[in-house]
Amino acid sequence: LMRACQRANDYDKAFKFFEELKLEGLRPDVVTYNILIDMCRERLDYVQGKKQQVMNRRSKEQQESGMKAIAVLSLSLFNEMDEKEIRPNTFTYNALMGVLARCADLRVFTVFRAMKEDAKEEEEDRARLQELLDSGDLQDSEGALMLAGLGDVQNGVLMDDKSGATLRGHYQRLLIGDDYLARQSAFGVCPDIVTYQTLIVAAERMNKAEN
Repeated sequence: LMRACQRANDYDKAFKFFEELKLEGLRPDVVTYNILIDMCRERLDYVQGKKQQVMNRRSKEQQESGMKAIAVLSLSLFNEMDEKEIRPNTFTYNALMGVLARCADLRVFTVFRAMKEDAKEEEEDRARLQELLDSGDLQDSEGALMLAGLGDVQNGVLMDDKSGATLRGHYQRLLIGDDYLARQSAFGVCPDIVTYQTLIVAAERMNKAEN
């Protein structure tokens, strides 16, 4: 439903379903938050009167107010993930940075630093895991997965204890060619070309804002 709302560009209904999901006691996962944060980025077209929203031109004050609200909302979603112990991935960070960059919000660089720290921690965890595997201290795959933060094995499917995503589902999406969904649900954090392109856009927008 959330993905359908995004495809239909129905921002309000997506957040309505999100609240209903939580009221029903269901647990949002990394894909849920990634869709909402990405929809915040798309919502900026409406706020700024761009693309299909070109007829909805607003005053400079209205645009600035709208952009601040969108930035706050996207950051609150990211913070909620941390509170619920839902692990962000590369897509999460890139989507959030994309929102902040378009809003000329300096916090984009704070998020980038957090992304690098997260990536460094994951790299250190992988190195420790490899050491244990090489030494023979970890013989079973389940123990290795627990150290790697991938949770436990349930019904033959490798589960991420924090995101609820499955490796099997991720690879199936890769096979059917749904690259967008695959990137949303992929494990791990690592700055990529999108990350650095976003930082360049952020720097350009902030330079214009100062001038």
